[in-house]
Amino acid sequence: MTYEIDRSIAAGLTPGKLEHLIREHASVDQIALAYRTDGSVVKMLMARWGLDHLSGRAKSNVVLVRNCE
Repeated sequence: MTYEIDRSIAAGLTPGKLEHLIREHASVDQIALAYRTDGSVVKMLMARWGLDHLSGRAKSNVVLVRNCE
């Protein structure tokens, strides 16, 4: 698995690029296909780089707070 992670990073998948793709609504499978890996590697990198809260179920755990005057 480490080899696949290293290969994805060498192919240009950086934390900034991954965040950009997620924010532009690319799916994990689309990202995996673009970097010639599988979805589990992309999910591992999302968790490693603290980006897993931007998609999927983790996204529903975000709490919004409004200023009430």
